[in-house]
Amino acid sequence: MNSELIIKPYSSSYAKTILSFTNDEESYYRWSANVLGSYPIDENKFNDRIKELKSTKLFYPYVVKHNEEVIGFFTLRYRVESVNDLTIGFVIINPKYRGQGFGKKMLDLAINLAFSKFKSDSVNLRVFKDNIEAYNCYKKCGLKENGITDTYEILGNKWLVIEMALNNNM
Repeated sequence: MNSELIIKPYSSSYAKTILSFTNDEESYYRWSANVLGSYPIDENKFNDRIKELKSTKLFYPYVVKHNEEVIGFFTLRYRVESVNDLTIGFVIINPKYRGQGFGKKMLDLAINLAFSKFKSDSVNLRVFKDNIEAYNCYKKCGLKENGITDTYEILGNKWLVIEMALNNNM
């Protein structure tokens, strides 16, 4: 595997590719938590929501490319403008690249970006408890449960959320 991954700022032209990474309602909500819009979401609604979030100046969307192909998407977001802590969110990787180490490499790049470019003191993310593959990937990146949990009502069920965090020790 050529492991060269490159981060690029999100552009609306990437929406179709990113949305193609999920083809059912449950998998869509696993990474979007219904924050980006209801399923099914089209490119225009997705881009409108990204534009709305970017307008806060606290939200930074990115794609990750491998051999010029967009294989992943994530965002960095400040929860509060006055706190130097970034949340990694909306993490999704093309299913054909899962289980090959690309997710970990993508998260490592996101963490490095948060610490180097944004000079963040820490990063955190939220993962649904039953999303074992994502949870294990985040643990491999050094994130640890911080005791914060939440519950989302999705598809008529309660989905438990675990927050994980990593401090910048650079």
